[in-house]
Amino acid sequence: MKSKAYNKLAGRGPGAVPAILILMCLPDNEDQWMGFSEDSLLLRKCCYFTTVTGPRIESENTTRQISFPRRNLLNVSSLTTILDDNRKRLEAAFSAFAE
Repeated sequence: MKSKAYNKLAGRGPGAVPAILILMCLPDNEDQWMGFSEDSLLLRKCCYFTTVTGPRIESENTTRQISFPRRNLLNVSSLTTILDDNRKRLEAAFSAFAE
């Protein structure tokens, strides 16, 4: 990932809503990427997610490798957990701010 894009994600600050980076893996055969009909839309293979944290990159012409752990498979359960965790974090932040 180029340093400019990395800095936009990593440098959001502690009070910001965290950005979630999603990597969509697709089959090698382009014809198998998706299927659709009036009843469904099917995307084949899977997505992984991660958040980007760490110090900003000062040099403009560098890149940073981002890892997507296999345990971070994006599915209904993981998405619900991500949303619940962020809702709780934001509620706590607003509660502390209101006091």
